[in-house]
Amino acid sequence: MTVAVQTPPLSPEMTFLLGCLQRHFGGQAPGCPRPVLDGEAAWVALLDIARRHAVIPHLYYSLRAIDPPSVPPANLAALQGLFETNARHNLYLTGTLRAILRAFEARGISALPYKGPALAVRLYGNIALRQFGDLDILVRPRDTRSAIELLLEQGSQPLNPGGATPAILNRFRKVCELRHPESQVCVELHWALTSWTFYFPLRLDSVWNRLETVAVADEPVRAMGIEDTLRSI
Repeated sequence: MTVAVQTPPLSPEMTFLLGCLQRHFGGQAPGCPRPVLDGEAAWVALLDIARRHAVIPHLYYSLRAIDPPSVPPANLAALQGLFETNARHNLYLTGTLRAILRAFEARGISALPYKGPALAVRLYGNIALRQFGDLDILVRPRDTRSAIELLLEQGSQPLNPGGATPAILNRFRKVCELRHPESQVCVELHWALTSWTFYFPLRLDSVWNRLETVAVADEPVRAMGIEDTLRSI
């Protein structure tokens, strides 16, 4: 017996958001009708959905291209404010990332930016077009202890009790999370990309042999190859 599974219909706000994203990424042919959304409550709900799905920058770029009468000025201004706040946040995190990578290099620690600003550049060519809240950095397993010690010296603190002790370096862990109490910047330090329990783990030695150069805020940095990036996120 076949059981039909019915999915609930999308809300008007989600339908509107998907339409905007399709227009932004070129998924709609020229001449397609513009998405329509009416009512203040609907616009508030739209912004909430866009925040939760981390697509504020793309929604803003899409709505800027719609005729001004179609978008209430107050709502467009609110969205612009969210976009600019995210852009400033990303720029700050990018500057912090560059400083950490320079410090690692000075200590002889090989490190790769993972996700965050590097992924924003790879996907969109613009660090402002992605929402991210922390910095992910990949190091070789042999450099894990030195990298953690450097971040501790700079004032960062482990998020979990005992999170920066040798116990974290066992084979069941692959990341250490540290946060600076003043800047509140969180760094996730990775020394593996997949769990050792995976049938086909992503081998780090091969990843380090396929590096590419990415310009992050006009500064070239080493990053994983695009295929390895897609496999690891």
